[in-house]
Amino acid sequence: MSQPNWVVLEATPHSDYTLDLVFADAPYDLQGSETVVPLVLDGNLLREGGIFIFEHSDDKNFSDHPYFWQSRNYGSVHFSFFKKD
Repeated sequence: MSQPNWVVLEATPHSDYTLDLVFADAPYDLQGSETVVPLVLDGNLLREGGIFIFEHSDDKNFSDHPYFWQSRNYGSVHFSFFKKD
């Protein structure tokens, strides 16, 4: 069994570069997939003013997160948008 992709994020919290846009399309039923959100937003991966988009099922709600910006729903697919100001 392969390791989850977010292991890369955990291993590089202090990167020498930052990104303008990060998109995470985690499998809906993958337990713990929501842990990607703090890994991206609390680390140095996303630059100030950058946008993070997290695709998820409707059972997850990030509207209380301090960087939450907006959400979009397309059928059963949900996208939470975060903006790091």
